[in-house]
Amino acid sequence: MARKTKKTSMRKPRAKSQSPKPTRSKVSLQEMAQISKLADIGILAAGVAHELNNPLMIVLGFAENLALLLEAPVLNREELKFQAAEIIRSSERMARIIRQMSRMVKSSEVDVITVEMHEMLETVLQFLNHEIKASRVEMNIDIHDNCLVRCDRNQIEQVILNVMSNALHAVEKCPLGQRQIHVACKSSDLIEMSIWNSGAPIPQNIQDKIMTPFFTTKEVGKGTGLGLPVSFGILKAHGGNLKFVSNAAQGTTFKIQLPIAHPVKVAKSA
Repeated sequence: MARKTKKTSMRKPRAKSQSPKPTRSKVSLQEMAQISKLADIGILAAGVAHELNNPLMIVLGFAENLALLLEAPVLNREELKFQAAEIIRSSERMARIIRQMSRMVKSSEVDVITVEMHEMLETVLQFLNHEIKASRVEMNIDIHDNCLVRCDRNQIEQVILNVMSNALHAVEKCPLGQRQIHVACKSSDLIEMSIWNSGAPIPQNIQDKIMTPFFTTKEVGKGTGLGLPVSFGILKAHGGNLKFVSNAAQGTTFKIQLPIAHPVKVAKSA
């Protein structure tokens, strides 16, 4: 009797990907750059309303004053100069705001560089400066100079902007004197920027939904529901993460985590 032999399936060994890790990361970052434009539209539209409205009103007011001064029988040259100077100053401020916004969404091209976290935070704070002052929020910044990361700067600034905008929104209903945002950064295996706010905690029943695209608790027209999901995707594409802790005892803290970039040591010449 012929002996039955058990057939064994010979699996071909999986071919190793020829693409190096940086290439895969670059593709992911490129995709996130495209997706993030959807979130940028809502956030930057709100930013335009907040940041450009005040200088526009100043320009309009001084322009009306100039028109009245020019109708006077005697021209006051010093007053005309003052009014014109204020128009120029406000116009320059608007141009600066537009340049900052344009840089943040200038291109979908990925440009990975080594940068300090505090430099990106400063750019975001400049952009939000008017809103922070108008909200009378107490800002506490604790970031040292050794929080180096390799990233696409525009994308990570967008992440920080998203989280900071949410923090400002969260403290809106706090009484004056209790509106606080603390930003800190620490380095260990990862660089972690934590952004804490004193606002009401995120309700427990929606905490598992806030990273879902188009989910928002903001009023109609004030949020796209894309900020946190896109931020999460950007950080994951960078090899990082976005985490949060929110409860009545601790308040709400969002943690932006990125791989650490070790500075290159230059050998000293003899």
